[in-house]
Amino acid sequence: MSSSESSEDNERWHSIFAAVTDSELRFYESAPWSGEAWRAPAEAYSLIATRLVGSGKRDDFPEFSIRCATVEGVVTHSLRAETHRDLAVWAKSLVNGSHASAVTQKELVCRCLWKGRPAQLVIHYENGFTLLEAGTGSRTLWRYPFDRLRNSSDDGKRFLWLDFGSSDEGEVELDIEGCPKPIVFILHNFLSAKIHRLGLTA
Repeated sequence: MSSSESSEDNERWHSIFAAVTDSELRFYESAPWSGEAWRAPAEAYSLIATRLVGSGKRDDFPEFSIRCATVEGVVTHSLRAETHRDLAVWAKSLVNGSHASAVTQKELVCRCLWKGRPAQLVIHYENGFTLLEAGTGSRTLWRYPFDRLRNSSDDGKRFLWLDFGSSDEGEVELDIEGCPKPIVFILHNFLSAKIHRLGLTA
């Protein structure tokens, strides 16, 4: 497989060895022939925070793009395969892997600020969204199922907005105190996995 961070520049394409584990997408400069090499990829991204965003064909090579959310922001890679069949296998592996990772992890918990108050956001694969008061007791501040979510957005820096269509709360603003992209990508993969489970297409 070939990789590039800019599919517009053919000279920047280079061969890589890629692998999908139960929880990660890994890139190696060459095939890892030892346990030590296997544990030391050049790059590794969490599958649950990785999204396949498009595919196409350039210079007779089929290619697709992936976006990987990290605490520092979003990393985009364009990947090429030798044949359309190879590309389809890789795309299926990435999508199924991210869904399986979502089902396995089940829950995301992160600290945040809500209306200036320390809190804890819990996103559960089955139960949806719960905001807990920080500290002993963990009093529930609000709770919404996934089907109440109308829209989500973020500023790419620290703020996450969730619109549950509530006339009382309006759009919920959460200060994640760090890059919100991993949370957004995990949320999207939770939703995509749930849709896939119903036999629908996301």
